[in-house]
This record gives sequence, structure tokens and C-alpha cells, in this order.
Amino acid sequence: MRELLGSKGANLAEMARIGLPVPPGFTIPAEACRQY
Repeated sequence: MRELLGSKGANLAEMARIGLPVPPGFTIPAEACRQY
């Protein structure tokens, strides 16, 4: 997942998965930005 989301996105996803309070949001992969 780290390759897709980057370090910050992967860490936030892991924190949310284990139940830590994480503000709602979303991550856009850099590849999607490049294709846009």
C-alpha cells in the first residue's frame, strides 16, 4: 500500500484500520495526478 499511497497516506490508513482517531479524508495517488 505504501507504494500506492506514499508514506503519509499508508500511515494514516494503518492508524484508521487499528481504530485510532484520524480525521476523515482521502488520498489521491501521485500516478492519478500525473494521468490527469
